[in-house]
Amino acid sequence: MLDEQRPMFLVCSVMCTEWCTWNAYNDSMKDPVEVEKRKDRARRHLEFVLEMCRTQSKGGRYFVHEH
Repeated sequence: MLDEQRPMFLVCSVMCTEWCTWNAYNDSMKDPVEVEKRKDRARRHLEFVLEMCRTQSKGGRYFVHEH
């Protein structure tokens, strides 16, 4: 879709809850398996966002990383 519509500006955002320092403290009291599942999901989302930013950049277009 990004290649078809080629927007001039793209606003990207990552799942901030998984990268928050308070969340790291809270995670120490939770099931490690569930914590890893959430972190894996957040990593995959981050990789997706980065790929979209790369596509924008390669196309000479712009992106804003909102956090």
